[in-house]
Amino acid sequence: MKLSDVMSAMRLETYAEIAMVLFMLAFAGVVYQLLRRRNVAEFEHARQLPLSEDLAPTPLSEEK
Repeated sequence: MKLSDVMSAMRLETYAEIAMVLFMLAFAGVVYQLLRRRNVAEFEHARQLPLSEDLAPTPLSEEK
């Protein structure tokens, strides 16, 4: 029995398909997280940070 016979019998292409599905789920989760309307205030705060003169920006939990 050759090594190539063993490797072809393992059906390694299944791992690539599983990895692709997991990646697509993770990508969809990130896109969903970015497009939620709840995050608009957080993104606006982060957008203004480079223009802020404060050295230590306040966390969002203290602003509310």
